[in-house]
Amino acid sequence: MSSTKQQVSNLDFAASSDSISSLLSRASSIRHSNARQAMEFSEQALALSKTLGYETGLASALAQKAVCHFHFGEYDTCFQLAHEASERFTALNDDFGKAYSLKVIACVQATLGQEDKALEQFLSALSLLKQAPDEHLLGHKTIEMGTIMMNIGTAYLNHRDYQQSLSYFSKAFEYQLQANNLGGMAECACNLGALYSCLEQPDTAIHWLERAVDYSKAVNKPSSHIVALINLAELYRNKGNLDKSAQLLRESIRLADESGDLRYVHVAYHALSRIHELLGDYKEALFCHKKYVELYEQFYGKQMEQKIKSLEIQFAVKEAEKNAQLSAQNEKIKQLEEMVTICAWSGKIKMGEKWVRVEEFLQKKFGFKITHGITEEIAEKLRKEYNLGKSL
Repeated sequence: MSSTKQQVSNLDFAASSDSISSLLSRASSIRHSNARQAMEFSEQALALSKTLGYETGLASALAQKAVCHFHFGEYDTCFQLAHEASERFTALNDDFGKAYSLKVIACVQATLGQEDKALEQFLSALSLLKQAPDEHLLGHKTIEMGTIMMNIGTAYLNHRDYQQSLSYFSKAFEYQLQANNLGGMAECACNLGALYSCLEQPDTAIHWLERAVDYSKAVNKPSSHIVALINLAELYRNKGNLDKSAQLLRESIRLADESGDLRYVHVAYHALSRIHELLGDYKEALFCHKKYVELYEQFYGKQMEQKIKSLEIQFAVKEAEKNAQLSAQNEKIKQLEEMVTICAWSGKIKMGEKWVRVEEFLQKKFGFKITHGITEEIAEKLRKEYNLGKSL
């Protein structure tokens, strides 16, 4: 009878874990187009994982929630959730989950201008992911490899290391193509367009950006679509095609308004203001510039708040680490005071039923590394006893 109950219990757990996997998969697939709905799916997965006591599901739901907060621009909450997920994955020896969490943490750091730290985290995540299994609640290894490589490419692009950037972007696109992940291909194509623009190869840049637009349309990915349109507009403006440039910028603003992804609207309005000024339409130029200033202040004001919160979090983490180290040191001293019994004649210390030398006690009890020297008093005594010079 108990065996039958166990089988039913196992079946219930399997069905529930499949539900968690489905919820997280749905959250991942729509987070770019509907982050609110993605958050709801993530929270449902989190609640179900807690009910089951399913640690992998719980950690994965936290990581997915962190990503949703990143899309909302709530970087402090994202940072905290990703750190919690990373700690849980570490306890589970889950390399895929830990790599995913490190990627999210690095994205926050990159957004807040900590580019060196971000690059270090991205490279660590890539190293972990290489030894991880192919499938996970958080996605597919091939797609995740491509995503992390793209982020590494972006970090090198920001450092103006264009060759390294091109290498990682190209590899990232190959991984996303292999997985037929159009959303990932859209992001890679967009980044390749930006890179070729930096390399002053406008025709190649336009080719990649137009591909990014096509991929973004196919999967309804506004973020990549908007960025590609803004970058295309700049290239056409440089070519002297102001009408085409203005058309693309207006399209990017329309998409941003429809999707609610307003991260880049100030850039579009600023570029559009410059075009109207060049065309002599000063009324429209003034309107666009006012919109640019208004949105710029909103965007960077919020970013500065998030930057302060992020620094506060990092300060709290460092203080906690220092306090933990101090507590551990005090505990060692306490143990030393309470437990050490020294022989008054031999100087040996009692460990259990044995008497051992001080060196052995310190090595075994506290892991100390022992070296030996000689006091001036003993050195002088030996010199006199053996009639030695000062070389001792």
